[in-house]
Amino acid sequence: MADTNAYQKQANELSSKLWDIANALRGNMDGSKFKNYILGIIFYRYLSERTEKYMNELLEDDEMTYEEAWVDKDFHPIVKKWSLSHLGYIIKPEHLFKNMVKEIEEYNFSIEHLEKAISELTGSTMGQESEKAFSGLFNDMKLVDPDLGDTVSDRTNLISKVMSRVSAIDFMLDDAEFDILGTAYMILI
Repeated sequence: MADTNAYQKQANELSSKLWDIANALRGNMDGSKFKNYILGIIFYRYLSERTEKYMNELLEDDEMTYEEAWVDKDFHPIVKKWSLSHLGYIIKPEHLFKNMVKEIEEYNFSIEHLEKAISELTGSTMGQESEKAFSGLFNDMKLVDPDLGDTVSDRTNLISKVMSRVSAIDFMLDDAEFDILGTAYMILI
């Protein structure tokens, strides 16, 4: 029973945060569209954190982080290979969700960075077993949609709000009992 109560508490907290994010988008677009942006950004963050966690665990004995290994000429090809063979995709360290949130906080972020990051992520799956799973995955999250704003600056401001609020959600990646993606999907649908 305690597990059910803990799950319900987590789901209620997530629901509250998701509705806060939805309110940031409300008025800009039809309610049936804003879930695509929220879910897309949540999924991108999930993939990003999964990449970093996996790589840092693999590199622990080498006393290196993923970001350090990426720029090391000896480790770079190895981490790319590990990422493709074990995760099915590559997210460069510069495209990690946490680094984009840092750019937002420093007023250096552009929606074009997120667009490039998603394009490179899906492009990395080409010719891989994971290609089919990633094909069209982010198609509903149209980052040039005028509903996000007429200018790059307007779209950047709105997506920055969403990303900042998504960064405040505890994803509980180590909690096998709580499925953040599935729960977020159910709440938003």
